[in-house]
Amino acid sequence: MAMKISQVQRAAQTQVQRMSAKQIQTMKLLSLGTADLRREIYEEVQKNPALELEDDSYSMQYSKRDYSGTHEGYATSSGEEKSQAYQESLERIVDNRRSLSDALLEQLSLLKLSEKQESLCTRLIHNLDEHGYFVLAPFSLLKEDEDKKLLSECLKILRGFEPVGIFCSNIEESLLIQAEAQGQATPLVRFILSGRLDFLNPPAPEKVKRKLLAFYKEKQSLAFSNEDFSFLKELSDSQIEQAVLTIKALDPYPARNYSVEDAPYIVPDLYVDGTSDFTVRLAKDTLPRVVLSRDAMELKKAGMGEIVTGAQGFLDSLMYRKNALLECGILLTQLQKSFFKDGPGNIVPLRQSDVAKSLRVHEATVSRIANDKYLQCKWGLFPIKYFFSNSIAAPKPAGLVQEVARADGTIRTDPQMPEDNGMPVADTSREKVLFEIKKILEEHKNDKKALSDQKISDALSERGIRIARRTVAKYRSLISVDSSYNR
Repeated sequence: MAMKISQVQRAAQTQVQRMSAKQIQTMKLLSLGTADLRREIYEEVQKNPALELEDDSYSMQYSKRDYSGTHEGYATSSGEEKSQAYQESLERIVDNRRSLSDALLEQLSLLKLSEKQESLCTRLIHNLDEHGYFVLAPFSLLKEDEDKKLLSECLKILRGFEPVGIFCSNIEESLLIQAEAQGQATPLVRFILSGRLDFLNPPAPEKVKRKLLAFYKEKQSLAFSNEDFSFLKELSDSQIEQAVLTIKALDPYPARNYSVEDAPYIVPDLYVDGTSDFTVRLAKDTLPRVVLSRDAMELKKAGMGEIVTGAQGFLDSLMYRKNALLECGILLTQLQKSFFKDGPGNIVPLRQSDVAKSLRVHEATVSRIANDKYLQCKWGLFPIKYFFSNSIAAPKPAGLVQEVARADGTIRTDPQMPEDNGMPVADTSREKVLFEIKKILEEHKNDKKALSDQKISDALSERGIRIARRTVAKYRSLISVDSSYNR
């Protein structure tokens, strides 16, 4: 039987969604961190004549110089040649100073530490800026099997390295570490270096004494005060003078004699201010301000409207990035309020998809917002990704249902959340569970009999975290803790 081959022509209709050039550009800018976005803005301004830089305060603050008392005049050609030759000779000078990280890593190599201690110490060393201060909050560097006790041990080791006064968050903490190392941390020195450095402005002992007494009287007038400042009224003139001299002799930048070529520098994209009612604001002056150039209308009249349209599209994309980042920051502050109020260890379960639903955007958009962006709060500097944490669902008995109101007024029926002493048991973030397991094991480390996984599960249940025994075993292994039999 012969095979018959034929061609048939059919009409079909399909729907394909393609992103426009403007959408692609918007998504690209949204995913860029501050440093990469600055470069992107400069490149766009350079190639698009319809754009111009109106202000670049971030660059200007590093190029400002005091030229008072200098002479202005016209340079001769020979003078310009000499000036150029001198500039070239300066540029040829090699900075032979050691980098701060190299000096610290060498000191670390001389110590005999555990594998965990060495790993965390190395991460902490690479987390310093050019002044020896932390870039990211130390808590954010901890892995799942590391706790605050290990962090305290490592910081104690590293703060004994040279130069003394690094591995801290600010100048006051640096000065206090130096004073403690010199045995000069008297109660008055500690008092001044605990957020009251302005008492030394000016550093005249008699004026400092007046400020101290005024502070003491103000605290005495308060009905409730948990701190005892009675020692302030008993200070002698010589004690105050000695404290002033001690602090003046300390170095606010102890790492100044090291090169900074490999020092990381991260600029926060968002700031969260406040202690109970939080305010979220975008970082100012970290990006150049770009606008349509004064020649934009002339270009449009000359038939180059596409160039002007492209410039306006770029500005719209920058504005979208700005608004999306701010909206995400506000929502994170609301959803992670326990963290911003009480600090690390209080992250609640939060998925990027949850935030995407609230913002009414795609989950990929939230991922781009979180990519390479940082948030500064009173607890330190954190990657925005830090605030997203998987949850461990509490066991829910079958058959129980609850009615939940939707935003549009309709009712949704969901399995009812179990109750413990009349209170619902909510899902818990993995970070919180790991934190509590470490805490329970630490509290019972001196018990004659090691806690079993079931005992740990029971202890977690008492703290409002209801998870199964096998889940405890899984998370116990994540923090490198053996079973009760091996312990």
